[in-house]
Amino acid sequence: MKRIWAVLLTAALLAALLAGCKKTPEESPSSEGAASPSPTVTASPSPTAAPSEEDPWLGTWYLDAEKSAAELVNHADLYDMFGSGLRNYGGEVRFEADGSFVATIGVNCELRGTYTATAAEAVVTGTKEIGETAETGTWTFVREKEEQQLRIVSEIEGERLYFAK
Repeated sequence: MKRIWAVLLTAALLAALLAGCKKTPEESPSSEGAASPSPTVTASPSPTAAPSEEDPWLGTWYLDAEKSAAELVNHADLYDMFGSGLRNYGGEVRFEADGSFVATIGVNCELRGTYTATAAEAVVTGTKEIGETAETGTWTFVREKEEQQLRIVSEIEGERLYFAK
């Protein structure tokens, strides 16, 4: 219950801080061939460490909702996985220079821990919390390039989720 209040307080503070920011228009989702629309993420990017030549993983990667939704196998849509808060809060993965890692998706999914990386993959060891459920484990993120778009992908909750800078 304390975590819910902390999340709500944090969300209220973030909303107050972002109130003066320029809002981006939401794109209308295509209904062509999709069971349900992919969410449009409107949350503003948070500050991030500048990527470096030495560690291409550094910085913030944002959920590619369109690509992720198109490849769902076990869920109807991303809202089924992460709730309606995904529309306002989006999803991001952040690799820090000190080896720490945090990922937030919507308001109730968080992965937090440390990572080790090679040029091709990053292995995260830490804790995943979804709602009131927490588990420790290891998650692997792999770099993929498709049509000049570099993404990282990991399996989370039985689905392949894609993130891009």
